[in-house]
Amino acid sequence: MLNFDKAILMQSPASLIRGFSIFTSGLAYSLKRKKLLLLAVLPILIAFLSLIFFYSPLYVFINSLLEEQFISPERFNFFLGGAILWLSRGLIKILSAVSSFICFYILLQIFYIPFCSLLAESVLRNKGIVRVEGVGGMLKYNLSMLRVGLLKSLLLVMIGLILFASSFLPLLSFLPLYFALLVLSYDSFDYGLELYGFNLSQRSTFFHKEFFMLNGHAGVLFLISFVPGLILLTLPFSVIGASLQIGEVYDAKRKTA
Repeated sequence: MLNFDKAILMQSPASLIRGFSIFTSGLAYSLKRKKLLLLAVLPILIAFLSLIFFYSPLYVFINSLLEEQFISPERFNFFLGGAILWLSRGLIKILSAVSSFICFYILLQIFYIPFCSLLAESVLRNKGIVRVEGVGGMLKYNLSMLRVGLLKSLLLVMIGLILFASSFLPLLSFLPLYFALLVLSYDSFDYGLELYGFNLSQRSTFFHKEFFMLNGHAGVLFLISFVPGLILLTLPFSVIGASLQIGEVYDAKRKTA
């Protein structure tokens, strides 16, 4: 088991810069390896097509369901009732958009897990660090990541609800968004950490020791988030970049051993 000590994992501006480069390093690494690039592009292509063809019908279904349950025009037949009806429908549209994205993200997260697992395993195996033996080993690894992924999806659902509620308080609205991006940043590393067999306590230690680097990556995700849905399409390359960072930590530890 690796020991991520402070001599290797430095809490410094350098760690923050490393976080900025996670996505770009993952992209550059995959461009040099055709099989890895194909494995990264395939889920992105499917996600992109799903976003085009399934997100809109999902939004329409949720919006219609909520309006049917909570909106009845005859109930607003009073002074200023029309304005309240308009505001209520607007609120439901926002809630439908948030709910649709959360549902879409959970489904896509589940779909991404086997691809991202293979990407992390491929990067660390090519570096001669870890190897998942046989079909049974890979199945066990994917089932473990599926369990972790569902827990993180539940956490992001809670963050999404808090984000929606805090949107009415502009001074606080950035906090749940920042936390959600930090969770997404850590998510890219979790595949590699699972390969090492890290338990919850060890992952928590990694999170604290690499807090600067995770924040650097979260900052990049924040910029990417201005283009709706783009974060989901860049996740595989973030996983590759995060696995490379874990590999560099291992190499540094091995040289100093």
